[in-house]
Amino acid sequence: MELLEEQLLIELVEKACIIILFVYIISRTKYFAQILDRQFDTKNRTFLILSFGIFSIVGTYSGIELPSGARANFRDLAPMLAGLTGGPIIGIGAGLIGALHRYFLGGFTAVPCSLSTFLAGLVAGIIWQLKKGG
Repeated sequence: MELLEEQLLIELVEKACIIILFVYIISRTKYFAQILDRQFDTKNRTFLILSFGIFSIVGTYSGIELPSGARANFRDLAPMLAGLTGGPIIGIGAGLIGALHRYFLGGFTAVPCSLSTFLAGLVAGIIWQLKKGG
């Protein structure tokens, strides 16, 4: 049993490395730098909403199957990062993209998984606003 756990951990770390690479690439764009400098415009908000929304969709598919039949994935990470770096508009936008995608995949966990993805972006955006004085 321990060998299976080690294999799952290694697989999860491999998938996390892909996501870290994605975040690194996004963080090097001029749009991300503008958001960090609090220079918000429609172009950079749209870019980050779409980028983190796609990141959320990738997070859905980059999960691993656990022995219990459940899947561990990174879907909620993208809306959280979006909300914490860009505020509620970017967090909600990315969360909505990830949530709608997950909802339309269906299954008995479609509603709670979708809701948690949306709330991750919303709550992170609220935290950003409280910390930055938004």
